[in-house]
Order: sequence, then structure tokens, then C-alpha cells
Amino acid sequence: MTQVLWPRLLEYVVPVQYTGTLKPLCRCLRELAEKKQQEGEEAACLNYGGPVKLPTPQGLLARLLVVASSPYAGEGHGCAALQLLQALHQNIHAAVGEMWVVKIPSLLQYIEGKVLVRRSAVHGA
Repeated sequence: MTQVLWPRLLEYVVPVQYTGTLKPLCRCLRELAEKKQQEGEEAACLNYGGPVKLPTPQGLLARLLVVASSPYAGEGHGCAALQLLQALHQNIHAAVGEMWVVKIPSLLQYIEGKVLVRRSAVHGA
């Protein structure tokens, strides 16, 4: 099931019209990526030889960073996008792995902190 579900879901990450679905989509993809990595398939997470037209690593990186820094970030999309980016770091570029171990968690804390501040301001007002 993972082999079929993975490429089908991945093709919906980059098109803008699916932005509203990115939160659950990123969470599902992150879990699938982690499962594939546990099974030793890390290099095969982005297999471009299949029937589905997968987004390029650069396209995924750009889209997920834009979502993480957009107004959608406050709705949980930003955290989900960064967590997927963290799960796919070896597929995006092997050299970013060590840096992302430090950077992505701090970005997640920043986004989560902004969300908490925004929610408390709304509820307190």
C-alpha cells in the first residue's frame, strides 16, 4: 500500500490549489517517509522512474518553505510542512541533513510559539 499511496499523495504537495489540504497531506507523507526509512528505503523515497510525475526536490523544498512561512503556518500547515521537510531531508539534498537537525526544530518552535501567542491574544481579547 505504501508503494501506491506514497507517489499519489506526493504529487499533491506543490500545486497551489491543494494548499488547504497540506496539513493532513504532509502528516501522512511524513509518516510514510519515516516508515520507508525504517525499512531501509531512504534513497527510494523520491523514485522518479514510476508512472506518477513527482515534484522535483527543489520544487518540494520551495513549496514547503513557502507554506511554512505563509499565513497558513498559523493553521498548522507550517509545522506539518517543516516536519515533512525534515523527514525528506536526505531526498532533498544529502548535505543539509546535519544542518536541518538543528534548524528545523528551532523553526518549529518559532512557528508553534507564534501560534500560541496568536491564539492567546484572540481568546484573551
